[in-house]
Amino acid sequence: MNSPVTVLAVAALIACGISFARPTPAAQQELELDERVANLEKELVALRSEVAALRKAPAPAEAANATLQADLEEVVRWIRAQTLAGDALERALEDSRAKGFTAGINPESRNVLLGGLGAVASAAKQPLKLGVAPQPKPAQQTPKERAAQR
Repeated sequence: MNSPVTVLAVAALIACGISFARPTPAAQQELELDERVANLEKELVALRSEVAALRKAPAPAEAANATLQADLEEVVRWIRAQTLAGDALERALEDSRAKGFTAGINPESRNVLLGGLGAVASAAKQPLKLGVAPQPKPAQQTPKERAAQR
């Protein structure tokens, strides 16, 4: 029973069975196409959900602009508070002069101190110019251009 002919016959039968069991090239192509279409459909669904999530999320530029806007508002509040503080400082300086702060030992140094603090107060009271675009500087004219205008 273990003769080489038997082994060859069994091997031949197995080989024939495998060759008949293999799908034909057209059927195999159809299976491959079905798999590819299924994979592409899954990928399309995933991409659509990703696009929907991106549309719902705020754009990074919008978040940065919101942060900058909040910072700008805080800076404007701070500058306005400095203006009020400058007014209060000037009033306090005038009150100290009226009460004789500059009289006494070394009155000149006290006058210098009051003058310096007054300068700080004046600088803090300068109006804030918001929303004004800087004006471009006029171009310098060459001597030839100036002579041509005359």
